[in-house]
Amino acid sequence: MSQDSPIKAYFWQLSKAVVSFITVVIISNTLGAYGRGQLSLYLLYLQVVLMINEIFAGSAMSNWFAVYGFEKLAKRLLIISTVILIMAAALAEYLMPNQTWTWIFLWLIGLGLTWQNMVINYFQAHQEISLRNRWQFSFEALKLGLIVVLFLVLIFGLTFNGTSSWRFFTSTHWFLICTATAAWIWGFAAIKKLSKMGAWARPTYYSDDLTIKEHSKQGVTAQLGHIVLFFIYKTPLFILTSNSQYEMSEIGVLSNTFLIADTVWIFGNAFGMVLHSKALNIPNLNFQNRLATLYSTVSFWVTLILIFFIFVVPEDVYSWVFGSDFSEMKDRLVLISPGILALAVSAPLGHLLHARNRFSTLLVNHSMAWILMLMVSVLFFYDQMECVSSSPFWLLIGLDVALILILLLNLYSLQLTNYFLSRFKVNSLITLRLLKKVMHL
Repeated sequence: MSQDSPIKAYFWQLSKAVVSFITVVIISNTLGAYGRGQLSLYLLYLQVVLMINEIFAGSAMSNWFAVYGFEKLAKRLLIISTVILIMAAALAEYLMPNQTWTWIFLWLIGLGLTWQNMVINYFQAHQEISLRNRWQFSFEALKLGLIVVLFLVLIFGLTFNGTSSWRFFTSTHWFLICTATAAWIWGFAAIKKLSKMGAWARPTYYSDDLTIKEHSKQGVTAQLGHIVLFFIYKTPLFILTSNSQYEMSEIGVLSNTFLIADTVWIFGNAFGMVLHSKALNIPNLNFQNRLATLYSTVSFWVTLILIFFIFVVPEDVYSWVFGSDFSEMKDRLVLISPGILALAVSAPLGHLLHARNRFSTLLVNHSMAWILMLMVSVLFFYDQMECVSSSPFWLLIGLDVALILILLLNLYSLQLTNYFLSRFKVNSLITLRLLKKVMHL
């Protein structure tokens, strides 16, 4: 099986998702919905900071490393990232008073993840997709191992004296410590791997023309579309945090819901990642279009089967796995299942637009979807109807609308709408029949 095999890419991404899932199960059972929600907010803040940081140290790095060399850019990117993370930690300490340790741990995690992002982009630059996926999996496995040890300590440590030194931090802090430790251990191991691969040597076509201004310009263009898509996915959490009627436990339930969703739609993302690599190396547009349509169709059917299991798994299973506080997870997953399916089908198309350097197209498509989502979510969510005030119904419906619109816009942008429908009429007919059956259930 080749290095850029979509099945191999999916295997490693699925393995990574399974390990992440087990980690969250342990965290959820230890902290409960309230603690899980609190931890999710900390990590959400860190994700926002890292998304901003990736304007300088983001998806464009793989191209930069291939042209300008790893050694020089690594120093620059680490300095910029350190400054951004320090500013973010100081701002959080001022605007969101909490234990100072919280922001220190998040800063350590952020710096470790920044280095990790640089390493995997170096692998991507050298078409080592399989290596990239294996190393991402190794980080999740290392983090899980540390958290399992912590979980055992928290269980058996309850018999210790309450003043024991290990209880100086809260359980949430210890989970942050485990993540930071895993990131830094992984980082030191990566340094050895990069040395063996010759990352510190300059390429023969080395250039020193990437100024800070050009660096920022290219980073903004490549990153803004990703940032908007990130905010589409996280808008329900942001709105919930601003609404006083919702408890932290609802945020915890929704965070785990998105975890399941991430696991379901990664099949399309894995295929999209391979399509991105192929499109960069095979300039034939007709070949790219055929491959994109094939990958999107395969992703549709696999994701539809996975969504079927969401519907048939009893609600009690979610409570048994995550804890009694998470009994409403199935209802949330059923609500966002159309969006999950749309995102899985759209993922290869988005990767193809990225490979063709159509960053502005992605930005426009995502921005239009986000605006529509806000119109649906905010206008209806803040209504006083009983069905709205009892659950984040319209927030999740808004997410579905946005993700479906992204799929349609990506098809239109690639001029694949007619091609997609005409080539796969059978899929359309079967889909309509399935919808009719669902409507009659």
